[in-house]
Amino acid sequence: MALNSDADAAVVLEGHSPDLSDLCSKHKWSAVQMFHYLFDADFVGLITTETNKYALLKGDTRFRVTVPEMYNFLGIVLVSGYVKVPSKRFYWEAKEDTYNMLIANAMPRNKFEQTMKYLQFNNNLLNHGSDKLFKVRPLIEHANDKFLKVGQPLGKHFSIDEAMEPYYGRNSMKQFSLVPLYS
Repeated sequence: MALNSDADAAVVLEGHSPDLSDLCSKHKWSAVQMFHYLFDADFVGLITTETNKYALLKGDTRFRVTVPEMYNFLGIVLVSGYVKVPSKRFYWEAKEDTYNMLIANAMPRNKFEQTMKYLQFNNNLLNHGSDKLFKVRPLIEHANDKFLKVGQPLGKHFSIDEAMEPYYGRNSMKQFSLVPLYS
């Protein structure tokens, strides 16, 4: 079943069980369909446009990424989140223990690295410095909108937890607990 719009998704989500894993199976949503719902063509088009603009701004007139290539790029990023290698370049190496045929066939390594280098979600020329999350603001707003639409039919009595990865770099957005961990 293809989900072509938010209205299609809302119809699919009506009357489901309040179990998020059941949501996909009951309504026959595959992982790919859920991905395409969350990363719809309009949003991936925006990412593609901003990435191409940024490459031009940086003086790279030969780089150009298309919407299908951006979908491949995002897929590679997702796969690399659960198939770990010491460096992303290893996915394209011809060694049995690191080579990933799915990734290697989706996009050439140099194209992936260039796309990673120029990846943008917002137009840097519009940044006035007041919003620390300006560069990823469209991603945050889009994700919040999509997650609300998926979660709304679940009601008020559900919880989604996140797993935290340790972060040792400097970042003004880092959060700290006000409650002492040990008494």
